[in-house]
Amino acid sequence: MKICRVGGCRVRTVRSLADIGSALQEITGW
Repeated sequence: MKICRVGGCRVRTVRSLADIGSALQEITGW
């Protein structure tokens, strides 16, 4: 989910990637 504002796209994408990474860690048990 990207909400592009001036200089805000990267922050949104980074947060989404972090959320996905945490979810993967929970699933894989890392």
